[in-house]
Amino acid sequence: KPEGGSFDPLLSAADGSKAPSGTKIVSPKRDVYVPEFQRRGGPWIMGPVMANCVRRSNALLGYAPELAFGDALLRDPSWVRWLQDSAYTALVAAAVTVPTLFRPLLPGPGQGPTREVMDAGFLVLETRGVMVDEATGAETPVAATWDVREDTTYLCTGRML
Repeated sequence: KPEGGSFDPLLSAADGSKAPSGTKIVSPKRDVYVPEFQRRGGPWIMGPVMANCVRRSNALLGYAPELAFGDALLRDPSWVRWLQDSAYTALVAAAVTVPTLFRPLLPGPGQGPTREVMDAGFLVLETRGVMVDEATGAETPVAATWDVREDTTYLCTGRML
């Protein structure tokens, strides 16, 4: 909270006052079944970061006076993939908890992925929403699929935000 302030700085308008737009985060706290995709989806490591980006953007740009935002990672239904994801989550948690132990295993500055590896990356992002007409209250469902055919961790993060 700002010095002497009484609200989260992510909710600040450009002039520093509290923005009139609010954002409610409705991301699932645990895996849930998503019938549309016939698989489970739930929390992931970047979920809170994405939620804060949306909260901040709504405060600055005023997408909606009362915006609800949720984010979930759809899970691959295979047991092998579940084991891989669990091992990765445990490794990240250990690296955050005991960074000195894992520092030698992490790439240093300038040692990230090669251009070839980045060009081979991809992300398919399914988005769903509901627009509400302020005058009538009528709801219109909206959907979009983003098919990003390059690395999303280095090359196109700014465009996605």
